[in-house]
Amino acid sequence: MLMRKISLMLLTAIMAVTVGAQPQMLKKTLGIDKPAAALTIEKNATRQVLSQADGLLHEQPMAAAAPKASAENTPVVPPADLVTQRYRLNGYIMLEGWETVSRTVDIGFDGNDVYVHGFMHFLPDAWIKGTLSSDHSTVTFPMQFVGNLYNSNGELRDVYFWPAMYADGGWHSIDAVFNYNEDVGTFMLTQEVVTYIFENTLVDGLRYFAVYDTVLSMTDDSDTVEVPDGLVTQECQFSGMMMELIDEENVVWSEYEAKTSAVSVAYDDDYCYIQGLCPYIPGAWAKGKRGEGNTFTFENGQYFGVYIFMGEAYPIYLVGYNADFGQAEDIVMTLDEATGTLTTGQWVSMNAIPDDMWAYEVYSNVVITPVLDVAAVPATPEVTYFEYDADLEMAMAEFAIPATDVDGTPLLVSKLYYQVYTDYGQGAEPYTFEAEWHEGLDDDMTLVPYSYEDDIDFLSKGELVIFYTIRPDIKRIGVKSIYTGGGQTNESEISWWLVDESYNPDETTGIAEAKNRQKTSVVYYDLQGRKATADTKGLLLKQTQQADGSVKTVKVVR
Repeated sequence: MLMRKISLMLLTAIMAVTVGAQPQMLKKTLGIDKPAAALTIEKNATRQVLSQADGLLHEQPMAAAAPKASAENTPVVPPADLVTQRYRLNGYIMLEGWETVSRTVDIGFDGNDVYVHGFMHFLPDAWIKGTLSSDHSTVTFPMQFVGNLYNSNGELRDVYFWPAMYADGGWHSIDAVFNYNEDVGTFMLTQEVVTYIFENTLVDGLRYFAVYDTVLSMTDDSDTVEVPDGLVTQECQFSGMMMELIDEENVVWSEYEAKTSAVSVAYDDDYCYIQGLCPYIPGAWAKGKRGEGNTFTFENGQYFGVYIFMGEAYPIYLVGYNADFGQAEDIVMTLDEATGTLTTGQWVSMNAIPDDMWAYEVYSNVVITPVLDVAAVPATPEVTYFEYDADLEMAMAEFAIPATDVDGTPLLVSKLYYQVYTDYGQGAEPYTFEAEWHEGLDDDMTLVPYSYEDDIDFLSKGELVIFYTIRPDIKRIGVKSIYTGGGQTNESEISWWLVDESYNPDETTGIAEAKNRQKTSVVYYDLQGRKATADTKGLLLKQTQQADGSVKTVKVVR
């Protein structure tokens, strides 16, 4: 099943090109539409090795413990005067099942010795030690003892940081080599060398408590905004107009596309905190300080963190931009006390550098509006793409699910769900995502939360969903939204994608039909404009003829 996931995701990992930049600014590209899809390719490509290996002993520890020496081993102890910086460990770990890792670690340098505190899941107080290369391009962490734990049977086990690769029918301990970018502050595991990193209990064999996937990085987190404990947030809608540079020589910008997204806003004493401004790192915060009247000033150059995409590291900053004077500056937002709405007349940029315009995305007409908990009928979603692969015996769909009601008023995304329907010629039936087939699910799921994603089979907002139990004889697939605001539950109509063009659904079933969309035609081209053949691999242009006659072109990897 994992190999099927890989093949389909290779066909659908989209890397869209974002806003251009002015002449004195370099032009950047960054994957935005499906960032998690690319991670899924790498993640599942390595996990197949673990799933195919037999005879692995996965133990469960009783509880975390402080690292201490055993009869034969002594844990790493850093120098007493070691100065550390806060980093964030990003990746995937298998405990009971695969789950996302995103936690802080501390890293310090003592000459060419590199010390990391907090890497080990079950021994969070343990240190690991690596060596910085002479050219400062890599840091090598050998297999090493980190402490001991009792397993679920009460037996004391030594625990090792145990990077390994699978070859010649067995597991072999090797060094973990991280590529180190001193300027950006990133450590990225070299996936072509290390297969996994285990929290292992043997020196010369495999019996592990936890295992890390190769999609693993440690990124500088020292300057990101920290929020007070117990901060109470309000769900809000961000709206703005994406700007596009259409004339670099004369620095002429044009409105490109209206965009809305969900953000969270909180107030604490004289500060305003906003989470979700950066679509690439949605968990990052921005912080503004109260000024005169009802204004909050968000200092220019606030650091959101490092976004990892397709093996590359992209630091991202919040930068305000004065379009009239062509300069970067602090962002001043005005609060309407009566409505709770925040507005600014400046452009808001997700930027590659902290002090000038070098933008991934630029927004004008920014408004942040609180979302009220009232009863509402959600707007009808749409099936924007569906594909069944008979060879892989699986399907993929993309949905566009508005986070608004039928009148365009924003909804609380925490109360918004979508439900998928299938029709095999006998009428519409709700589809159940079975936990047996989806690694990220503990129980079967029929209603999918709007923001749910597992980086395996689901992206948030329904932007990508993988199916394993849809049959090849499916006639059409549909989706509807369900909203529970204001103590009431309301549903949208069902929007359908017609898979079998010859199928004429029975309109006496009582199911509301939003629309029937015909299958689109898809053609692939290479970057030289030549039509791709069935076996062409690599970065291609996917050109889709829509039902309304328009053509959509995106970059894909297959």
